[in-house]
Amino acid sequence: MCLCIAVVSAFAQTAYRVSAPYTYENLTIFLIHGADTSSNKNLITLQEAMEMKVFKVYETDDVNELIVENISPIYDVFIQSGDIVKGGKQDRVLAISIIVPRNSGRVSIEAFCVEAERWEGRGNESKKEFSSSEERIVSRELKIATQGKVGDPGSGSGTGS
Repeated sequence: MCLCIAVVSAFAQTAYRVSAPYTYENLTIFLIHGADTSSNKNLITLQEAMEMKVFKVYETDDVNELIVENISPIYDVFIQSGDIVKGGKQDRVLAISIIVPRNSGRVSIEAFCVEAERWEGRGNESKKEFSSSEERIVSRELKIATQGKVGDPGSGSGTGS
């Protein structure tokens, strides 16, 4: 409770207003209202970046890791935890929210497996390339369910060996 009061107090000093809580079951959300002070107007989503072909996702030999690269000279790319990328040796859920800066070079990112059993390219698809998905995993329970048991070859979350 003290932490919330301290945060509200800090926002009050900077012309922000925190609205009353909105609650549904075990989720409570406080909205923060104020002027847009973001200096980054060139921010796009992972899906937008992949559609524009300015963002690459590379397969690794570890089911829990992918390499990402923002090749755009203009845009920073926002990856939201729960974004799904399709392809490679297995579709993946990206585990963290991060902004990948323009011309980033290759960056390692944690991922969860989505499919049980598969550790090879799908049909005629390259096992090294990924595409974006409009789907997203949003709940903690669903993330845990996709992980399976690490090292269990039947769960799809081993290392592919």
